[in-house]
Amino acid sequence: MARRSFRYYVNTPGGAVKIRKPSAAVLRDFRGQALEMTTFNVGGGEAILLRLGEDAILVDGGSAVKKRNVALGQALRGYLTDRGIRLMAILASHPHVDHLNALETLLADDASEVLAPGAVYYHNGETLGSWLTDTLQARLSALGPGVIQQVAVQGFGQFPGPGGTTMVMFTDGRWKPTPAYKSIVASVSYREARFLLTGDIYIRYEDTLVADPATAPHLATNVLKITHHGSEHGTGTNFLEQAAPFISVASTAEDAGHRLERVVKRRLRPYGATFDTYGLGRHITVRTDGLQRLLGDRQGVLFEVELSLPGILGS
Repeated sequence: MARRSFRYYVNTPGGAVKIRKPSAAVLRDFRGQALEMTTFNVGGGEAILLRLGEDAILVDGGSAVKKRNVALGQALRGYLTDRGIRLMAILASHPHVDHLNALETLLADDASEVLAPGAVYYHNGETLGSWLTDTLQARLSALGPGVIQQVAVQGFGQFPGPGGTTMVMFTDGRWKPTPAYKSIVASVSYREARFLLTGDIYIRYEDTLVADPATAPHLATNVLKITHHGSEHGTGTNFLEQAAPFISVASTAEDAGHRLERVVKRRLRPYGATFDTYGLGRHITVRTDGLQRLLGDRQGVLFEVELSLPGILGS
């Protein structure tokens, strides 16, 4: 099996279409200024890296229902340091172990290896009094505000994204089965492209966002991070009508709690291509420079999907 494979799409006024690989010259210019979202194959959890040039944001970092995931934390740290990446921010969508249990290890020892000056830790403001949140908070506090600032995302706000992009983040806690599902939703805009990251929001939560004039326009997207690992309780029809993504990505595993379910696949089918980490056994990177260009007889914004080995990160 090839270590890397690629697929290409152009978002045209008439809709997104799959195309053949562009020329080497086009790809060299395109990749040199692309914003990319890498969804790591971490098993039953989620870890996503948003990167543009030297700027990067880690969205969540956890896997498996256990208190601490040292192996994943070390793997994420190695991935960043091997590439000379230092994070401008960590976005913790909500305090569940399968989303955050690698962060304490990631931030252990010399956190300056993985954090850029002025780094920010965004969270949803919920302190659940659990082992996870208590120990992670202790680690963040030990680092101090001189190393990483802590910012609670409440309601709706605009924040700096990687490479000078615009990042809009918002929460709505009215519909949630537990406080941990008050996930942060993040919309990242880059030129004429948009990525939407949804944490673990549920359909009733989605519907409140669709109905809210402040948040609804920010749900429209080109690339969707599928909520709650592909659970049938998210990615509802009202939300998809508003979001209308043509590339959708899920962080998945074999177990029932992290599996891309058939009903979600059916809901997504009219909107374009769907990729999931367990189904492919690969990391999934979606990148775009957000620029209009002519590719053959197609005029539009180019998107590249890269599927890469090795298998599960931190296994």
